[in-house]
Amino acid sequence: MLWAGYPIAAALVMTPLLDALARTWPLRLTEVGWRFGATGIVLNTLITPLLGIFIAIAVAAFLGHRPAVRVMSIVCWVLAGLLALSIGMFVLDSLQVRGEVAAQNRGQFTAPTTKAIILGVLSMIVSIWLGVSGFRSTRKRR
Repeated sequence: MLWAGYPIAAALVMTPLLDALARTWPLRLTEVGWRFGATGIVLNTLITPLLGIFIAIAVAAFLGHRPAVRVMSIVCWVLAGLLALSIGMFVLDSLQVRGEVAAQNRGQFTAPTTKAIILGVLSMIVSIWLGVSGFRSTRKRR
């Protein structure tokens, strides 16, 4: 039954990411407004993919698939690094976009921006935690 965890984990990872890609297509990396919106969408969708990664690591650990756990731990660390960069760029982009928002609409701008930053930071912390925990679980015990 544990083997079913792998496709479930893959679906939890891929579905929200493909949805975010569909919502932000076509890519317009040079446009500040597009980058801000796309990064906000991705930061708001990361909790479900992280759940999928957790399930995959747990299944691999229970099945004794040490190399799979280690690879997924490294993926988590890479994700944490990408999130740190993305959050920094998101904050800078939000400052640029905020200047274009009318004063009476800034409250409607600030709340979702703050939410995306908080979710991004939480996702980064969870990614680091999953990476460290996964890697520690593969150490040989004496």
